Amino acid sequence: MAASHFHVFIGLGSQKAFSLGAAMLTSILLARVLGPEGYGLYVFASAFIPLAALPITGGLPQMLTREIGKHGQSAGSHLAASLGGAMRLSRRVTLFYLTACTIGLVSFEPMSQPFLVCICLLCVPFLAFEASFNGIIRGLQKPAHAEFPKQVFQPLMLGVVLLLFVLLGNLTPFYALLGLLAATAASTLFSLVIYLRLKPKIPDEGVKREATSLSLKTLASFSAIALFASLNTQIGVLVLGWLDQTTGAAALRIAERAGQLTILPLTIVNLMIAPRIAAAFQEERTDELQRLTTRAGRLSFLLTLPALPIIWFYGDWLIAFLFGEAYVSETLDAVIVLVTGQTIGLFFGCVWPLLIMTGHERKALNRLIMSCGLNLLLCLWLAPIYGASGAALAAAVSLIIWKFSFSVDIKKRLRVNTNLL
Repeated sequence: MAASHFHVFIGLGSQKAFSLGAAMLTSILLARVLGPEGYGLYVFASAFIPLAALPITGGLPQMLTREIGKHGQSAGSHLAASLGGAMRLSRRVTLFYLTACTIGLVSFEPMSQPFLVCICLLCVPFLAFEASFNGIIRGLQKPAHAEFPKQVFQPLMLGVVLLLFVLLGNLTPFYALLGLLAATAASTLFSLVIYLRLKPKIPDEGVKREATSLSLKTLASFSAIALFASLNTQIGVLVLGWLDQTTGAAALRIAERAGQLTILPLTIVNLMIAPRIAAAFQEERTDELQRLTTRAGRLSFLLTLPALPIIWFYGDWLIAFLFGEAYVSETLDAVIVLVTGQTIGLFFGCVWPLLIMTGHERKALNRLIMSCGLNLLLCLWLAPIYGASGAALAAAVSLIIWKFSFSVDIKKRLRVNTNLL
């Protein structure tokens, strides 16, 4: 079993490393070719994609993962009905966004910010379908299969398309966003293929019998959690774009990429332990929950810690080498602040899957809304004065506070200590 978990960790780790590496290379390519203004415009427009998608289907992957983790193959009809509902919803979403974006593309000035946002929003229908496939595949304890389309295939496709535009001499923010749309569509089709190969066999009568069994309130809670979690990571970019600090938005996006690399071990561990936490909680095995939490938290912290001194002492050189000297002055402080905040947050352990996978999603939502509000207030205060560094500080402070509050709730409700100290 330990060897199996190690192989899963390596599989997920290699995929996440590829994804983050590809995202970093894509950011480098876009930053150098488009320049600070053009890259900032790309970052601002693309920030609307997750915000538009998550209210619709953002909660379904986590909900499906939890239900399968608790019930395994016996939940097949239960989950198939939910997926059928998600497909119907996605078809309606597709019609709505195609209509709205067509009106927007005709109405707005070509290549303006609203016009480019409409291009980005065409990604939403594809994300709606992909989210459902991802949740079921993860719930079947095949996280590497679930993550492959969006972690490997999508960035690979995006890289190929962008390089093609570069070779043709046509890479602009508009064509970069078209490439993102094409890569998103291809990733969704790949997820569908994987789902069809792995899905359990379910009698039609079982689907009809379980058609309304999943709680709409629970689904709404999961969707709201996904929305506010994404919003929390996009607030700084949106505020800087609203302030017309497009170079600051570009700098903050680079800092966010560095932060994602820093917490890569935590991200992988959370994906691995989520269905196991759901199963242990369902069987009331508190000792198993504590053991999973302690090992996961320590492993994540130990694997993350070496990144901090590298950023502190060599961050300016890395930014100049990867993105160019023009980005160093605006980006360095933001990277240091955000990475330091991510590292401090690791002291509170793997809090996210413990609340989400044990039926405490509403409590998690309340804490997340408070964190979002704090992040927004701090960003509106600090970003106009300090630019990307101020937005990064707002994000770091809100992240530390919500992780601390999550750890307190877990200790109170589950009697599990997540803190490393």
